[in-house]
Amino acid sequence: MGSPSADGLYHRVILESGTPMNVLPQATARRRTEAFLKATKTASIEALRGLSDKDVQAGADVLYQELTSNANFGPVVDGHVLPEHPMKRFATHPPMVPTILTTNRDELRLWLLEDPKFVQQIVTMFRPWFERIIGKDRSDRAIAAYRSVRSELTEEQLAMAAFGDTVFRFPATRMAEVLGEHGVPVWMGLFTVTSPQNNGALGAPHAIDLPYVFHALDVPFTGALGGTGPLAGTTEPWKHDLANRVQGLWVAFAKTGRPAIPEIPNWTMYDAKERATLLFDRDIQRVADPFGVERTAFEALPFDGEHPSFDDLLPTMPRRP
Repeated sequence: MGSPSADGLYHRVILESGTPMNVLPQATARRRTEAFLKATKTASIEALRGLSDKDVQAGADVLYQELTSNANFGPVVDGHVLPEHPMKRFATHPPMVPTILTTNRDELRLWLLEDPKFVQQIVTMFRPWFERIIGKDRSDRAIAAYRSVRSELTEEQLAMAAFGDTVFRFPATRMAEVLGEHGVPVWMGLFTVTSPQNNGALGAPHAIDLPYVFHALDVPFTGALGGTGPLAGTTEPWKHDLANRVQGLWVAFAKTGRPAIPEIPNWTMYDAKERATLLFDRDIQRVADPFGVERTAFEALPFDGEHPSFDDLLPTMPRRP
């Protein structure tokens, strides 16, 4: 969507936990490239092209061991494919393509599968990072808002919630606002259905939508982040019902440009007045401005690649040994 050269090549967009905030500025991309060249013991792009897939993966592993940020690789504002940050394009001349945006309530908790100590890193850096992003007064108000609306959160969970919302949910919200202002049909969804992995400690993490979108409830979640069992857990009948409805909405949207099925006919488009959002859980509900108290603390941020910057939004930290 951010690349004018791709216009006309797609006719519907579904972004699940995807926002323009993972787009790297050139300076950051150049530093990552230099680090990757060093990790692979190569001196040029031409030499990189000669590496085997195993050598490339080994170099990537080095970067992921040295840096906490998982955004080592991604699209770059290069002046050609991406002439400018996508949010700047959306604010002036967005592609007029029907779009669904979804995020998950507890995005950041997925990374607990990678390293249980991850939460301590987040807690240690959270306050100074959060104040740098939205300012001290707003950060105090935002934290108070989280405590009032989600009183069940521990200090660690609150830090992860605010961090995840800053990186995922509120950039998606700003994108929906901007697209809607220009007449782009846009729908907003939030997955609140929880995962039983880690005795429920993951909440509704990043990727919890995937078992329902692909109706793969019993597929084990394994890979770089760890985990062994299915992210969705056991396959109760209501979970199959939820998967059927999610798939029905997605297929209807792909066919018609409108996400509507007989069981869910009223998923209205998102706008800054009602902020209609579909909550995906045991029961699917349409809610106006869910968790709006927290959202208001972020209203001053345009999430345009400069405020906050990529490096501020996704800081890197040395991993603990």
